[in-house]
Amino acid sequence: MLEILSRLLTTITITNSHNSAEVTGSGQYAGGLAGLIYAGATIDNCYNEGKVSGGSIGNGGIVGSVGSVGSTTATITNSYNKADVSGGFAGGIVGQMNGTIDGCYNVGTISGDSHVGGISGQGGNVYNSFNRGNISAKIDVSDGCGGIVGYGYGGTVKNCYNEGNVKTNDGHIGGIAGFASSVSNAFNKGNIENDASFVGGIAGSVGDGDVDNCYNAGNVSGKGRLIGGIVATGKAISNSFNHGNIKVGANSDSSTGPCGGIAGSAGPISNCYNSGDIDPKGSLIYEIAYGTSTNSFYQKKDSNAITTGGTELSKEDMDKKMDLSYFLSLLNTKVEENNKDTSKTKLKKWKLENGNLSFAE
Repeated sequence: MLEILSRLLTTITITNSHNSAEVTGSGQYAGGLAGLIYAGATIDNCYNEGKVSGGSIGNGGIVGSVGSVGSTTATITNSYNKADVSGGFAGGIVGQMNGTIDGCYNVGTISGDSHVGGISGQGGNVYNSFNRGNISAKIDVSDGCGGIVGYGYGGTVKNCYNEGNVKTNDGHIGGIAGFASSVSNAFNKGNIENDASFVGGIAGSVGDGDVDNCYNAGNVSGKGRLIGGIVATGKAISNSFNHGNIKVGANSDSSTGPCGGIAGSAGPISNCYNSGDIDPKGSLIYEIAYGTSTNSFYQKKDSNAITTGGTELSKEDMDKKMDLSYFLSLLNTKVEENNKDTSKTKLKKWKLENGNLSFAE
């Protein structure tokens, strides 16, 4: 059986199920458990161990695509993928999502075109999820690729982390999201590399929302328009940390657009820290960002970066801020604050073990 189910009704529920067979599709919608479901369906406690190779749209380790039905949404919870997934609009859990993903993870290698992500290729609100698989994509300038979500405009990414490397030829690329409306309480450890366009340690581009309480430990490299340790381009960024090195013009001799230790272009920026080396090639290089910033700090390295909007910290003081045990306390403070409000999705607590951040539950 190539797929357990190929098309599901809106009220269907799948629980405690798994697939270990290889799934191959040539058109649309290939998934380890389901090719296509509709908003209103529920999937819980499922996993996939079979390789998924699909066509141009909707390829996922658990579900290929979630179709929309009015204002209803689907949920995928407590599920994981261990196999490789490839194709257009590809994700470790779901290729295209209309709804909420909570408590899921991926360790398979994800590759494809259009929108590609470690958890969701396109869409969805993602909570309490992580990715450890490497991500690679051949995409256009308007596409997204990320460790958690590829293209997530209209969606929230909250309390998630990525350890996989993310590499593309173009588009918007980030350790957590290529595109997102907001990202909070997130950690990226993977290296991010883009041959062009928009590159960020956390997100390539962030829409109407903000980025808060995020930490990037991965190296960021690109030759394109905007590059940032946290985001390439966005709006408000607060309480965030970049510890990754930034290499500008890594794959080309051409100059780049604005590049910053926190953001290429964003603002307002507040309470942010950059300790990463910036290897500049071009003229618009900033220790913090091209934009308005307050109460933000950098550790000066051998660089021609512009220091406007930031304050230099000593290595000793910066090391204290960059200590993961300090960020762990910030993560769990946000979790506790969130969980006091019963109307919000409950967040998992974090732990620091052998130098690695992960969920405690």
